[in-house]
Amino acid sequence: MKDDYSYCTDGKNNYLILPSDYVWEGKNYQYRMLTGNKIDRILPCTAISVDGKEQLYYEITSRQSISDLYRNTAVTVSELIRLLNAVIDAGEKLGEYLLDYSGLVLDPEQIYYDFFKEDFQFIYYPAGSGENVYSELFHFLADKTESEDAEAAAGIYQLCAMAESKNFIMNREVMKKFFPEENTDRREVYGSDFEYEEDSIRETQECGKEWSRQDEEQEEQEEKNTGPIFLIAAGVLLAAGVVLEWLRETTLPIRYQLPSMAAAGGCCAAAVLAAVVGAVRILKHRRSETNRNDPSDARQAEEWKSGPRRQDHFAAESILYSGENHYRGRGIMAEESAEYVIEKKIDPEMSIEREPGFEKLHGIGKARGYHIELEQLPCTVGKIRKYTDYQIDEPSISGMHVRFYRSGDKIYMKDLNSTNGTFLNGKRLNPNAHEEIRPGDEIRLGILDFCYR
Repeated sequence: MKDDYSYCTDGKNNYLILPSDYVWEGKNYQYRMLTGNKIDRILPCTAISVDGKEQLYYEITSRQSISDLYRNTAVTVSELIRLLNAVIDAGEKLGEYLLDYSGLVLDPEQIYYDFFKEDFQFIYYPAGSGENVYSELFHFLADKTESEDAEAAAGIYQLCAMAESKNFIMNREVMKKFFPEENTDRREVYGSDFEYEEDSIRETQECGKEWSRQDEEQEEQEEKNTGPIFLIAAGVLLAAGVVLEWLRETTLPIRYQLPSMAAAGGCCAAAVLAAVVGAVRILKHRRSETNRNDPSDARQAEEWKSGPRRQDHFAAESILYSGENHYRGRGIMAEESAEYVIEKKIDPEMSIEREPGFEKLHGIGKARGYHIELEQLPCTVGKIRKYTDYQIDEPSISGMHVRFYRSGDKIYMKDLNSTNGTFLNGKRLNPNAHEEIRPGDEIRLGILDFCYR
């Protein structure tokens, strides 16, 4: 499982898919329990037959893997405790269904945080290898836990050592031994970083398609076309007023002069109003064109600079593509020495470079005014300030939506399992897929359009 998995989307939901080349013999009971029940802390799963082979589709919509969640930030002690308690809870729930604990997948790439439920969720794989399931997660946490808390750091390093035993099982007694004081509230919330979630995620799941980019383009086209029309109408009305006044002075009888004067005045007033409306529409259209091409935005630049950026490094990931529809990935566990000291590997997405002629993402249409600088990479875009470098408070943008990073002399963007999608030149990226971007490309985040130049 951990060496080969894929992602896809049906436009509404995102899925992690188990490969079809596994044999289910001897796993029938686990298979039925997984697909036929809603198990607390286990991701919902659906079996789909593809070419005569069963595949498991785990719904991961609006959820974020902890490897991406903590790529740019450290794991706090309270978050560490909550995650370890969630692992224990998941094991206990599996035991209630008589499911083999070794099928619990604890690869950081496949442990998800649900922003809406404010909880961690896991994958259960019926064809589990039976190997130790804890080691990779504990090494990840040892690498990412805040070093300021000496007791917590010592506890997680001891767990790394204990996980080498084949008979080791994470349980309440182990938690009480290494985290005696912090292990009281298993459901504490993160805090103010997630205050927006409940309302915002509901909006995110329901919005997007109701707003149309075509409506925005039509509105801009109307402003462009109707401005001159109003000016022409103003000229016609003014000419009509002048003609009526000339007729009143020269040919009309006395009894018609008062209505003629009123009509001439009305034409002149209407001409002034039409001229004002036409001028405003033309100026508004020209201003929007100027803003669209303006390469600077002091407010957005300041907001970008204020975003958090902690330079923690996680184990590198190897990425492959298979066909057009599925992104395949592989998590690589950090190495350890005999003293259980974790060796940090440099993630290609974490390398920071500055270029003298860096480009930006320039917002167009509904995104007008947003300018995402790509001077310092990687750059994560989304709503949650704690986990992103650039924040966009818009319903169609996910908490963590997309990440831009440099590899060699090329710049890539990676969709972070966003709900409303990341698009490159009109084509939606699959969840967690990444693509190279080039100057001139059109990028869409949710319903917001950007031009990369």
